[in-house]
Amino acid sequence: MITLQHSLVTLFGLRGDEAEFDREIPYVLIPDAIRRYCGPRPYSHFEETPDGREVSYLHFPRNLRSLTKDNIGNERMYLATGYRPCVLGERTHLEKFEQTNGDLPPMYYSGVKKHLVQDIIFDEFVRSEIGLDCSRRFESMYPPEETTGKNVGIYVFTRERKGSNGESLVEQETFDGNGVRKFIADFENQGVYILAYMLYKSYGITVNQEWFDKHVKTVLDREYSEDLAKGTYQYMKIPEEINKRITEHDWSHLEDGPIPLKKYIEMYERVIKIMPDIDAERISKEQPETGTRDDD
Repeated sequence: MITLQHSLVTLFGLRGDEAEFDREIPYVLIPDAIRRYCGPRPYSHFEETPDGREVSYLHFPRNLRSLTKDNIGNERMYLATGYRPCVLGERTHLEKFEQTNGDLPPMYYSGVKKHLVQDIIFDEFVRSEIGLDCSRRFESMYPPEETTGKNVGIYVFTRERKGSNGESLVEQETFDGNGVRKFIADFENQGVYILAYMLYKSYGITVNQEWFDKHVKTVLDREYSEDLAKGTYQYMKIPEEINKRITEHDWSHLEDGPIPLKKYIEMYERVIKIMPDIDAERISKEQPETGTRDDD
């Protein structure tokens, strides 16, 4: 998921509670934001190596106002060996995050956990439910001297559509690494539009760029260092045409994506269903322990 999606699916999981969203969103976004300083995704997303033997990890720093590329190394960090060039990430291990970051404040811990759960569901959705064959992600359609970390991979996307006579037609398209990243980016942006529709329909909230400026940019400016806030928010720009549709409540393009609207919504509903469980876990940690003295 891109940070725009992470933001909106979190808001939906909070039943449109914008005040609670403002408290939590810096921590929900930090696994992506912190890559500005720690680099490879396996650190902050606790990814296993392709052979499944090792898992990378990062202990998230508490003070995000003073965080820099120079002091990120003060945290416990481990990058496993054996990753292969690929435009897609490997499997995230939620239990490794829980083992290495259990000492984080409840709101911080909960926000990061939400992000990772959201990505786990979304990544599995992309790999197994939309018709995208990722089994040859380490292969290349180019000679070795022309293969790069950005173009490596052979991905085949298969979809069905109705012909002019109502017959079922099967279409296939093959992408290299660059092509599949563009395909997924278009898929993600359509997902932002669909989440905006879901939020407007359910809670009457118009989540256009102006809304993001108010509820995300402002909060990141307050909670992150200046460089980290700027570096994070610069990637949170809704494409102009999609932003216009959201602002005008034009929902006539919900079926324009590469996969049916129904599939998008089913995936988001799986994510949203889990979010209250993570909130309940946080609330239980925030509540002070109570009990009675032996001599009472």
